[in-house]
Amino acid sequence: MYDKFEGKIQLAMQEITFYPKRYEIWMNQSLIDSGKTVEAISFKPFKSDDGNTLMKVNIEDISLHSKIMSSFDLDTFFTLNDRLMLLTLPKNKEKNDCIGLNMFRIDIAPTRVLKYFAEHEPYCSSLFLLNSTLNKITFTFNYPERLIEFYSDETDSDIVTDIFRDFVNHVTGKK
Repeated sequence: MYDKFEGKIQLAMQEITFYPKRYEIWMNQSLIDSGKTVEAISFKPFKSDDGNTLMKVNIEDISLHSKIMSSFDLDTFFTLNDRLMLLTLPKNKEKNDCIGLNMFRIDIAPTRVLKYFAEHEPYCSSLFLLNSTLNKITFTFNYPERLIEFYSDETDSDIVTDIFRDFVNHVTGKK
């Protein structure tokens, strides 16, 4: 269904703005909340104090700030089968680390030595493209394990930056 990519190709950070129409929150494979949203989710690259390029994520919908932090950083950007993924993967392990973090540690190098995630801070975001158009964004959380999915209406043309659209065309091989 979603566009496919070669696995684990490192990507340059790109500015992205996504305007979802609705969201779903999942925990233990059960839908626990859902609703409408029209506020932007933005991703903006920036240089950290140590010179690394990170991605600043901003969630504009204040009604969701009790479920997801309004602003947080992710460390690396790469392809993974049916998605583009942003990830923060600390080397340190916490006693409550989720299965996802432990699975990533098997074949992806840590992106930093130490990181303790806040309650509503995701460690991962996946961007799903449908016919080269950003269609869905997910955020994955460590403890408690949960997933927030943001969807556009498949009939809408999502508003994304021209730079990101050019980037998607390059990654997918389209002109």
